[in-house]
Amino acid sequence: MLVLCMQGRLDDAEQCGIAARDELVALGDMHAASRVSLNLGQLSYARSDYSGAIQHYESAMPGLRQGNDLERLVQSTIGLADALAANGTFDIALAHYSSGKIEATKRGWPILSALCEESAALIYLARGEFAAALAGFELARQQYERLSMPQHLANAERQLGQVYFELNLLPEATALLQHSIERFEPLEMNLEAAWTRVELAKVIAALRPGDPQLDSLLSEADRVFASQTQVAGQAAVALARAEHAMNTGHFDPAREQAAGAEAAFRKLGMAAHQIRAEVLLAECDCHCGRLSDARGTFARLLASAHEQRLQSVELRALTQLGYIATREHDLDGARHHFECAVSIVEEQRDRLGGDELRHSFLTAALVPYRELLRLSLDDMSKQSQALAVLLALERFRARALADRLGDITLNQATGNKALDELQYRLAWSQRRLRRLREEGDDTEAAETEIGRLEHDYLEVQRRWRLTAGGNRQTGSAITLNDRSLAELQRGLPNDAVIVEYGVIDDELFACVINDTSVRMARRVAPWDVVQGAIRRVQFQMDAMRTSRLLPPQHVLQLEARARKALQQLHGLIWAPLTPALSHARHLLVVPHGKLGAVAFAALHDGSRYLGEQVPIAVAPSVAVAAQVLARPAPAVVAPLVLADTQRLVHASREADALRQIFPRAWVETDDAANSETLRQLGLSADSIHLACHGVFRSDNPAFSALELADGNFSALDAEKLGLSNALVVLSACDSGVATESEGDEVFGLVRAFLIGGASRVVASLWPVDDETTVDWMTAFYRALQSGATPTGASQLAQRAVREQHAHPFHWAAFATFGGW
Repeated sequence: MLVLCMQGRLDDAEQCGIAARDELVALGDMHAASRVSLNLGQLSYARSDYSGAIQHYESAMPGLRQGNDLERLVQSTIGLADALAANGTFDIALAHYSSGKIEATKRGWPILSALCEESAALIYLARGEFAAALAGFELARQQYERLSMPQHLANAERQLGQVYFELNLLPEATALLQHSIERFEPLEMNLEAAWTRVELAKVIAALRPGDPQLDSLLSEADRVFASQTQVAGQAAVALARAEHAMNTGHFDPAREQAAGAEAAFRKLGMAAHQIRAEVLLAECDCHCGRLSDARGTFARLLASAHEQRLQSVELRALTQLGYIATREHDLDGARHHFECAVSIVEEQRDRLGGDELRHSFLTAALVPYRELLRLSLDDMSKQSQALAVLLALERFRARALADRLGDITLNQATGNKALDELQYRLAWSQRRLRRLREEGDDTEAAETEIGRLEHDYLEVQRRWRLTAGGNRQTGSAITLNDRSLAELQRGLPNDAVIVEYGVIDDELFACVINDTSVRMARRVAPWDVVQGAIRRVQFQMDAMRTSRLLPPQHVLQLEARARKALQQLHGLIWAPLTPALSHARHLLVVPHGKLGAVAFAALHDGSRYLGEQVPIAVAPSVAVAAQVLARPAPAVVAPLVLADTQRLVHASREADALRQIFPRAWVETDDAANSETLRQLGLSADSIHLACHGVFRSDNPAFSALELADGNFSALDAEKLGLSNALVVLSACDSGVATESEGDEVFGLVRAFLIGGASRVVASLWPVDDETTVDWMTAFYRALQSGATPTGASQLAQRAVREQHAHPFHWAAFATFGGW
């Protein structure tokens, strides 16, 4: 039987096995017959005959138990669970995996224990329980690595790649899946490689829909599946083609492919896969206007998915039912479906450990949040709906950061040797790169090595978090609600205003909050027009980078052009709000997208700058602002000052200025201005001033860094500081620059220092001028020493510099983040 399988003669192998089993039964050798039944079960499973596999495994188990062949009994238990899982009988399958793992662990069979862990994780993946799936795959992968089992190791990494895809970690999924294919091919694991190609094609379709590699991957997988009569694989290829066709607007081909896949899965008894194919068919009906048919199908599928706890399918069905209800003007029904969808997203998100996974997952599941926001905006008949709009906008804004602010922990050592070693190597490589640059040597090889180490560090850290201490949450899920908003408003001064911007379709709108009300400003400006105005302002700021080389008359012309661009932007985003802001003496802005790069203090109304009228703070969400404002900024008495005086002349002048203003300041320069000093002395400092080079990494914001004497101090390092509510001032270029992302989450050094315990962060929005930075910082700290708030001190510093240098490039670069 085994030889026939190796020759690919599967029908003959099955007939041979059945004949052998029947003969052994007739001879009364039930143990040998059960061993053959086990092989028949494995053969049936490989041929996608899951009902047949269940029968064979069940018939094998009594004889194996009677013969005390416990290892093969556990193998049969796992095989039976695999077949049950393929047929969608998940709860019973999980029970079998659990019993199999207990027995395998007790008997010291680590391979079988890992197989149970891995197989159970596949069910969690199918159900959308991503945290449990990730932990299971990683635990199995670690076991296979210890046992030096390359086949199983490659398969576990492939499955981790599948979960990464579901969580929207697309580059990471691509790397894992490609690596898995490279592992499978020399091992001649052709079926596994084919399945991995299907998964990789889905990832590429999400990243680059028109990539020709997508079709070649699916064609190669289909060829392998056809050669081995792997019907389930062929159906998976058809479903992947259908999904891509639908996402690119080719609905008729999508429907044809999905119908073929659905029929194949139904024939094989693969209920979970069949439901996914039916979902795609119903989505095609939606796009083609057959709403009644689609509604009925989605309602039926929702019930089936709920019964089988297929949360990913439930989420898709609820979202589509919400869309259908909206198109049929059933707004209450739409709101109900989208709220149910959001509940599933929140449940899944809360189980995930680490804000990276939480944010990435939320980014992929924003549709119901956006649609609820749209419904709130469309129902503005009552002024109370302004509150509903604000709460809907806040539900997905800066959620990962809001969760982390309540969970400040000091964590210098991970306890993971591999992670600590990578951190050491990365720090050494960054110091080496700095030397190469200073000496004018070629840096390409060093930069490539650092990129590889950064990737490895993040991946090892991610996997360590999955299994170290379980899937512990990092902070609790924090959103703005009626109660927390009311508490925030009670604490606001009566002359304070918060402005939060949002965008739906091409409409920029704003919520205006004071101590007694929430008001809405609809259709503030077309968003594409606003983005164009932002680009013009940024161009004017960039033009000033070489201003020291320009004649004074040309600088005056540039200042006039910048003022004109800022006046145009003011007219778009601020002038429509001024009636509601006339009494404001404290202002906090929650920007949207590219508005995060705008220096609001520099907006000009034709007669004066906004920063002349009111001190301004910036926050990524109202929920974050509420947490920060609940912690008043400390009185600055004894700041910790780290200044890179070896490479920056202005850093030495800043250090001298702070010594004069604050006699109790702790000032470290030269080699002492290092990360260890920051970690040790920053714990008790009321404020921290860092004068050094800054590096913003748009490609990998976690490694945006400040260049201290001993190397780069990255955003990842800043998150672990455990500060005691200190004011942090980053006197460095681009220290306040951040990446934008879906879900209105921004990543950069400011975010990292807030997570690390800062009460407020002062940072720059563009590369700053050295000389004027010293003047700005001197005026800022003198104002702080006199009792001004950080935003008030910032306003006074802006005025002092503006009297000498009129262009906003010089005086408006620094913003205060978190609160006033």
